[in-house]
Amino acid sequence: MNSQTLFLAWQDQAKTRRWFPIGRLDVEPPQPVYRFRYTRGAKRAEHDAGFEPLPDFPQLHREYKAAELFPLFQNRVMGPGRPDFAEYIKQLGLKAGRGNKIR
Repeated sequence: MNSQTLFLAWQDQAKTRRWFPIGRLDVEPPQPVYRFRYTRGAKRAEHDAGFEPLPDFPQLHREYKAAELFPLFQNRVMGPGRPDFAEYIKQLGLKAGRGNKIR
């Protein structure tokens, strides 16, 4: 299976309301390896709008790796116990695997 990528965007709410693509999260199966790194958009956001690195990822030029999904992202994923979880997964074009893990 190929890696999957999620791009993270940040909005300058203080001044321009402009959106910046600031980071990318990649997952490489089958034994998941999660990688987060900032994109050039983060430097642009820092320069143009005062963006500051996320507390979980404080260094703009570092690559962060983990065997589990980073807490920053875990808190934004719908839990499998929700009654509308199956529909949510379907709308994302994903499949629920064993134990309701997304694959």
